[in-house]
Amino acid sequence: MERISFSSPPPAAGNVSVSDLRVSTRSSSGDGYMNIVSKTSTGAVVTAPLTLTGIHFDVSLQHLEMTSLETMGAAMRGMNQGSDLTPQQRTAKMIEAIKEPGISFLSHQPELDIDRVSMATAGGEARVSGVVRLQGVVPADFAEGTDPKSLIQKLGADLDCGIDDGFLRSLPASGAQIAAQLQALADQGLFSHEKGKFQTKLAFHQGAATFNGKTFPQAPPPALHR
Repeated sequence: MERISFSSPPPAAGNVSVSDLRVSTRSSSGDGYMNIVSKTSTGAVVTAPLTLTGIHFDVSLQHLEMTSLETMGAAMRGMNQGSDLTPQQRTAKMIEAIKEPGISFLSHQPELDIDRVSMATAGGEARVSGVVRLQGVVPADFAEGTDPKSLIQKLGADLDCGIDDGFLRSLPASGAQIAAQLQALADQGLFSHEKGKFQTKLAFHQGAATFNGKTFPQAPPPALHR
C-alpha cells in the first residue's frame, strides 16, 4: 500500500501518514505441524513531533500443532456465528471451548522467532531479535490448583537488543532521559555502550531474567561497617 493517512479534528488535531506499507505471509506444514513467517514493514511514518524512516515487524511462528490449532479455530468460528449471547457469555463459552485444545497446543512446544522488530529515524535504529519458547510443558501444568509460576519456569527467551545513540537523540522529549537510564545500566554491566550504540543480551530462563549474563535487578552492595 503506497500511503495511508489519518487525521483527527480539534481539540486533538493531528495527522499521521504511513508510506510504503508492505505485508507478506508464508506458511508451510509437515508431520502435523505448521510454520508461519510474517513480515511487515513501512517506509516513513510521519507524525508530530516524531518522524520514523521505517518500521519492521518480522516474526515467525514455529512448530504449531495443527490438530489443536484447527480445533480452536473451529470453536471460535462456531461461537462467532451465534448472535443470542451477551459479550460476557460469549467470552466465557469461548474460553471453555478452546481450553482443552489450547492446552494440547501449548504442550507441543510452539516457538516465536523474532526475526526483526525495529524502528528507525534519520539518526539511528532501535532493534530486537531473538526467540521465545515454551519447553517441557505438559497438560498437568494446567490442572486446577497448579501454581501458575510453574509455567513461567518453562518459558524461555533469548533476545538481542540494541539502540543507537542517534535514535535516542532523535526522540523529541524523552531521549536524553532514556539514554541516562541506559548508561546507568551500562555502568552496572547490564548493557554495553560501544561505537555509539547500547546493546544487551536479554535472557529469561527458569523464571529469572539476565542482561549480558548479569541478574536484574542486581543485589545492592554490602553495607560498609566502620
